[in-house]
Amino acid sequence: MDFKCTTNNCQFHFKTGCTAAIVDINAKGVCNTKCKRVGGAYAQTLEEFEMADELAPLVERDANVQCDAIDCVHNENMRCKADDVLVSDALFKTKCFSYRKQ
Repeated sequence: MDFKCTTNNCQFHFKTGCTAAIVDINAKGVCNTKCKRVGGAYAQTLEEFEMADELAPLVERDANVQCDAIDCVHNENMRCKADDVLVSDALFKTKCFSYRKQ
């Protein structure tokens, strides 16, 4: 799985990856793992700008995505089996844009 996250103001977000051990997507395709960063989106931008790639925290590109959206075609035993997963900010929530209803 190629996991990509482009959300803003999340403690686990780094560049286009996620440092969370498990990414939890709820039944409506919303990312429950998102946790607001102290200092907000500005602090996130500064951290990404200042930190060299070799000093970056472990960033998951092949994430463990736990999914409660049982009506999604990619859900297999509450785990996402999609080849590519994109989590990003929507209007009011951070959502999984790989969610496809059966």
